[in-house]
Amino acid sequence: MILIIRPPGGGKITELIKMSHNTSQRIVVHTAIEALRVAAVAQKAGYEILHPLTYHDLTSPGIEPGAVRDGVLVDNVSLFVNYLSHRFFKGIPINAITVDNDSEISITQ
Repeated sequence: MILIIRPPGGGKITELIKMSHNTSQRIVVHTAIEALRVAAVAQKAGYEILHPLTYHDLTSPGIEPGAVRDGVLVDNVSLFVNYLSHRFFKGIPINAITVDNDSEISITQ
């Protein structure tokens, strides 16, 4: 897993777009409007990516397993965790998360 840690406007989405272009993995974003924005940014920059999914798309029963077989690239993990909390855990707040710092973690700043 790669953690991309940068401030707002620091190029996190651009990094995900490049990764998606190189791997054909889908980017997962919070809203349909954000998915359209990411697709437009990719197109303008000359990168071909599959249309981004929303958090809702990813967690819907109708998602085709082949669409995410090789994994996904999640934008804004804190929003994603909160989305999962509201959708599956009756809105129980998740106030902290941990990440194991093992050999499979790569931090990009």
